[in-house]
Amino acid sequence: MTLQQNQLLYLSHLYNEIKLKIEVLIKQVEQIDLPEYRGKLDVI
Repeated sequence: MTLQQNQLLYLSHLYNEIKLKIEVLIKQVEQIDLPEYRGKLDVI
């Protein structure tokens, strides 16, 4: 594999990890029941 292919593979791996962490964070935030924040995440 070329250096460029390696870098792309690594970036793709990082992206997937970050995406997963963000999804977990959103689920945690959704479980916090604060009426004043309800519906605000839908904007994102």
